Amino acid sequence: MNSAWHGLDRCLLDNYFTVLIGRGSARPDRAPDFDEFKRAECCAMMLDALLALEYADLPGRWPPLQGFAAKLLCRYVPVGLGASGKGSPSRARMGARSIARRFVERVFGVQVIPYGQTAFVFEREHLRRFFAHFEVDCVFDVGANAGQYAQMLRERVGYKGPIISYEPIPEFAALLRVAARSDPAWFIEELALGDAEGTASFNVYAQDQFSSLHAFSVAGTEQFPGESQLERRVEVRTATLAGEIAKYRARMGFHQAFLKMDTQGHDLAVAVGAGEELKTFVGLQSELAMVRLYASSPTYREVLDYYASHGFTLSAFVPNNYGFFPRLLEMDCIMFRESSPKSPRPATV
Repeated sequence: MNSAWHGLDRCLLDNYFTVLIGRGSARPDRAPDFDEFKRAECCAMMLDALLALEYADLPGRWPPLQGFAAKLLCRYVPVGLGASGKGSPSRARMGARSIARRFVERVFGVQVIPYGQTAFVFEREHLRRFFAHFEVDCVFDVGANAGQYAQMLRERVGYKGPIISYEPIPEFAALLRVAARSDPAWFIEELALGDAEGTASFNVYAQDQFSSLHAFSVAGTEQFPGESQLERRVEVRTATLAGEIAKYRARMGFHQAFLKMDTQGHDLAVAVGAGEELKTFVGLQSELAMVRLYASSPTYREVLDYYASHGFTLSAFVPNNYGFFPRLLEMDCIMFRESSPKSPRPATV
């Protein structure tokens, strides 16, 4: 820790912290220049050191610097870490880079995108605009896994309305219930949605996010030899989206619901199970398989045709897999219902 601060002389503190924290160079009428980004980079590195410094067990002559770090963190990084007293040393170290990135974003009004995350940022930005434009007031989160999508809506999209998450694997449904305790507008259903009510055998694979009512195809097994290993099967309850919509509409009275599906080859069956209620959603997000990873799953063309036949129009495509360049295995489609009051006029060619 001594070495982390030994080279930070008065000039660095005056130049970088005063310019950035004081917003002396953050002008709204122009983009920051190269020198400003270099100062931002230095500021991020110093903030990393500050987070570590605050929690360090240092000799008696260092507490003034720890106090300095704590004051800066309290004032400029109000994110529940560092000097707030709510964090921990390990959490502070793990979150240092993320916090530094947010700090730089706050100073410059820009967005720092880590390598390989461009598609996720596009998805979040598009959903933010979509939810605001269509005034989404309820989200059906079908295939919730560990709650990644719901948390993204809360933390990145800024959506505060009701979310109903469906997850059939018992241990993941239990984790979701724990996570939802602090969110009164998040409801958990331990169900698999499809085109019929009853029970079904659910395949839990080595990589839990691949778990599905469907078996892997030959192509899927070849693409994911380790992840596609079947660990066990569990009996799960199944229900239809039509029944779930009726139940929650009576309870909440929503009018502008959004449907998200990520069910590993089963999205079309979920949509079929909605019946005519599918047309009541203002929008949907669904996974499309460019390569059929699951046996008996539909092609992406069949899925898109079904959505189109029920009045939905494409709004965006979002790639959702990395590491297989140049092959595209899957992507998400985001669609809106043409008959929605907020929909634009149909495009003419």
